[in-house]
Amino acid sequence: MPALTIRRGTPVFWMVFLTFLCGAFPVGIAVCLVLAYGASAPLVALVVVLAVPWVYMLMRAIGIRFIAADSGVMIANLFRTHRVPWSEIAELTTGLGSTGMQMGAGRVEVHVVLKAGSTVRSTATDTATERFEQLATELIPVMQLATANGVPSEWKNLSPLEMLVVERLLRATEAATAGARNVGRLD
Repeated sequence: MPALTIRRGTPVFWMVFLTFLCGAFPVGIAVCLVLAYGASAPLVALVVVLAVPWVYMLMRAIGIRFIAADSGVMIANLFRTHRVPWSEIAELTTGLGSTGMQMGAGRVEVHVVLKAGSTVRSTATDTATERFEQLATELIPVMQLATANGVPSEWKNLSPLEMLVVERLLRATEAATAGARNVGRLD
């Protein structure tokens, strides 16, 4: 089975934080100093020292993703990437989001609960309620893959409306799977 990849747009809070506070502001000051005092070696070095981490963080932000494959999951968040085989995962659940200033309140993300007791949250799957149907459509095959690998998966911390969306999508997925099995029998 091919790997199932979920990518979300990087949370607006992080993009604004990285672009203005970590990058544009200090690099802009350094460029102004270079223009005002000339391109001396220390000032050029300052521009480079400020620009390299900024570019690195922007590249990390672009690479945020959640991948589920036969071997396990990979959770690439802004600051750290986790590669976890299915044998080390105790449970795969949904939970309340915790990205940036959007703590909880109408945001859902995937939580990978490890047998060691810790939980890894995926910010790639962090989505607002109004985009929940798209996330649920992408997560159903991931949850099924987890179950196929012996990892319990559960939809938790969902609003009643989100639970209805999941139930409707699960019924549609089951109907499509049953229809595909019946087509195979007719041949």
